[in-house]
Order: sequence, then C-alpha cells, then structure tokens
Amino acid sequence: MRRIYAISDGCFQEDKKIDQTLVRLLNKERPRILFLPMALEIPEYPVANFNQFVNQFHKRYGEELGCQTDVILTRDNAPSKELIREKVLSSDAVYVGPGHVPTMMTKMRQFGFDEVLKEAYEKGVVMAGMSAGAMCWFWPQLGFINSRFYPHYQEYDRVPDGYAANDPSATLFIDERVGQFVKLNPNTNLYILKTIDGVQKKTLFRSFDSPNANSGRD
Repeated sequence: MRRIYAISDGCFQEDKKIDQTLVRLLNKERPRILFLPMALEIPEYPVANFNQFVNQFHKRYGEELGCQTDVILTRDNAPSKELIREKVLSSDAVYVGPGHVPTMMTKMRQFGFDEVLKEAYEKGVVMAGMSAGAMCWFWPQLGFINSRFYPHYQEYDRVPDGYAANDPSATLFIDERVGQFVKLNPNTNLYILKTIDGVQKKTLFRSFDSPNANSGRD
C-alpha cells in the first residue's frame, strides 16, 4: 500500500491530532521517522530558526509521541547516496519540512533523494510533509500523484485544478486516492478542483476513514 500524508499546517501545535494520526498510520510501538528539512535550507532563513524547527520535530515525534527520530541535513554537508538510501529505506515514514519548494527540489535531485524516495514509497514507507513538504509528492515536483496539491487554500483566490486544503489539516492519500481528511478546525475543508468545459468546479470532500489507513509495513 502506498500512502502520502500531506499536511496543510497544523503540526507541532498544542492539539496533537495531526501528528498523532501520522504516528498511528505506522502501526508500530516505536516507528522510525526520518526528517528532511531541506526546504528550509535557504540562506535567507536564519540558522537559529532552522535549528529550532528541527528541534521541534524531535521533541514532538520523539519525546512526546515515542518515535525513533532521525534527520538528514544538507545545509552544510553533502550526504552520500549510500547514507541517504540506508536512512530512507530503513524508515517507516519520511517527513519533509516546509519552506522553499525550488530549493528543496534542487537538493532532492542533486543528492538523489528523488529516486530513493520513489523506491521507498513503492515499498510502503509513508511519505509525509507540511506545506512545501506536502506539495513535493505531487506534480510538477516528484509526481508520485499526477495532480497538484495546494496547502493554505484560504490564502488564495484561485488555483489551478487539483486538491486544495485549508489550514490546519492533513490529507491522507492511499494508492494515489484520498483516504482520510484530518482537521483541527470544524470549518476547515478539502476541495477537489476540476475544470469542465472551461469552468472550474469545486467539490467538497467529505471525510471518511479508510479501513486500510492504519495498516503498517510488512
């Protein structure tokens, strides 16, 4: 089973529902979650803020939710393809952080993340991420799902066809189809945008729980 957990903000908040849902998907007592913060690795983003975000990840998923957390940093060092492959394929989930999409995609292709992430996805490793890290699994980035995903939909008047989610929420895709929508605010929604005969139609997704959503890796 292939799963993508696309977060439109809402992680690391006082209400842990979005983070807890990701951990439950892994169906293990001490799941392994690998953090890739490369979208934050831009010169304009202060190192102190970058380190704070990485620490928040370890605190929430490691200390509070009981996961085994790890991180691959590319800001100052060039990780080997062997290290990337070992850490990605031994993880139960890969979590890509928010930030600058072009920087993230340049680094992914430079270091070969794109190929090993695709392999891990096909093998059942859950692909997760927030904001830019949610968008990266879709076209025109990695393209694991041949559609677009728009987090922070409340900030835009109009976007091209695809999936659009308000904050704070997370959308679970199972085998490239929507399986569950998790939200912290009752007014938060997920929309499916599709243009027919030149007119874009906006369909409200009504959340449901997939019976296979919580099945972990073999």
